[in-house]
Amino acid sequence: LAIPLFCLIACLIPETIVTSSTSVAKISLQPFSLVFVAIFYGLADLVIREAIVRGRVGLAGKLLLGVAFGFFNEGVVAGTWYTVVPKGYVFLGVWNWGWAISLTVFHTFVSVLTPIYLFDNFMPSYANTPLLHRRGIFITSVIFLALCLVIALTPHYRVERLLVYAAALLLIALAFALPRPRDAANTTPTGKPAPGLWPLRLLGFVALLLYFICIYVVPSLL
Repeated sequence: LAIPLFCLIACLIPETIVTSSTSVAKISLQPFSLVFVAIFYGLADLVIREAIVRGRVGLAGKLLLGVAFGFFNEGVVAGTWYTVVPKGYVFLGVWNWGWAISLTVFHTFVSVLTPIYLFDNFMPSYANTPLLHRRGIFITSVIFLALCLVIALTPHYRVERLLVYAAALLLIALAFALPRPRDAANTTPTGKPAPGLWPLRLLGFVALLLYFICIYVVPSLL
């Protein structure tokens, strides 16, 4: 039950709640669309979550894994880096660099980190607890990478997709090559109280609002 629920949270937050990429209407008319995004987002976030809860990556590693997923998502599978031109954006060669950066930031924080920590908050009995065994991690990783590779080999923008695929693999390798996080028991306490929950909620809301203003309103006005 925990894994299907996690996969559902992983896809609904970025695809249906924060954006309308996979809207309720689309899910109603094309139920398979929900199945696909649940598998796609779920597989990636499951593996990244395992790396986090097992202490394999620190903050920098988490961010790099989020960036790598953004590369796989938009630069390989969806191909929006080469086809989408929102108002205020331009292509430099075949690449829409501004849009690529915007979506990579989105996927790092909204598609990867938010579902992982939200799941642990909603399901405290699973918090900081692995959901997969080592074999499950290997199988999940292989399925996700194979799925992305098959799509990368499609005729449209094949060379560009393969370059992004390779770059994402390098980011993953770098994330695991970085120093692991220190044990909390060995860190020196600062003596400062933890910030309150509501200030953090407000900060998160304002940050996401400013993000959307920066990627849609500002380019359109300029």
